[in-house]
Parts: sequence; C-alpha cells; structure tokens
Amino acid sequence: MLLLLFAVSVAAFALMTASPIDPLKANVGQAALGSMSQEQIAKLEEYWGVGQPPLQRYIAWFRDFVRGDMGISLLYRQKVTTVIAVKLGNSLFLMIIAWICQADWFLLGSLAGMNRGKPIDKIIKGYCLVISSTPAFWIAMLLLIIFGVWLKILPIGLSVPIGVEASGVTFF
Repeated sequence: MLLLLFAVSVAAFALMTASPIDPLKANVGQAALGSMSQEQIAKLEEYWGVGQPPLQRYIAWFRDFVRGDMGISLLYRQKVTTVIAVKLGNSLFLMIIAWICQADWFLLGSLAGMNRGKPIDKIIKGYCLVISSTPAFWIAMLLLIIFGVWLKILPIGLSVPIGVEASGVTFF
C-alpha cells in the first residue's frame, strides 16, 4: 500500500509539473494576480517553489508529508490534516450507519433462508429484486428527498442541514 501511495504521489506530481497551466494563475486567479505587486508575486513563487527544479520540490514536499505537514488547504484556509480529520470523522459515521443497515439485510436474508418457499420468503425475494434492479442514484435521490427535504433530519450536503450554519451543528 505504501509503495502504491508513493507511486501515485510521484505520478500526480509529474503530471502537475508537466501541466502548461501557471500554478499562480490557477490558484490565485488572474484578476487577483494582476492586482498584486511584484514583491507579493515573488513571495508566492518562493512559497510554492515555482523557480525550483521539480525533483527538489518533490523531495521538499515528501519530507514535509512524512513529518505530517500537508500544508494549508486553499479552499478551506485550514491545515490539510484538520480538513481530512473532519471529513474522515463524517465518513466513519456514514460507514457505521451502513454497517448497521447491512445487519438488517443480513437478518432479512436469514429470515428468507429459514422460511424457504413460504410467503415471507417470496416477499423478501420480491423486495430484493425490486431494490437490486432500481438504479442506485435514483434510490439515493429518493432518500435525500425523504430524509433531507421532507423530514429535515439528515443533511443534504456538506454535513449541514438546510438553513443551519456549520458551527451550529453537533453530532446529535
């Protein structure tokens, strides 16, 4: 796994280096870059290592990554480790909910297996056939409408319910 992560980081870095897009224009924006002084632009180029050889930039990035310094997120203006920790917590919560739901499906399968050929088996088989032949995106949209819009008990996006600030959201 570590070898794969290393290979992916090298490939991504090589692709970014080969890109014809100016990193300052892409990340800061053409309008903001036009309003900056030459001194500010030089500081940004030094911070991002624009004038350094690619191998030297990669080694510097890799050294910082191994130490746990992944930099600052341009989107969230926070440490990348902090952003990852928050998003990982949300993902783990969803994973636990999915495991609980899978336990229910296991119980339904066991019930159908114990009552083979009986009406409950046919009902469960029919339900499973309908669910498995329905596109997953359609079921997901239906569940978003029910639990996010109508019942307003689950968030639709960004882990925050409609009309609520992120700072006001707790686990419960």
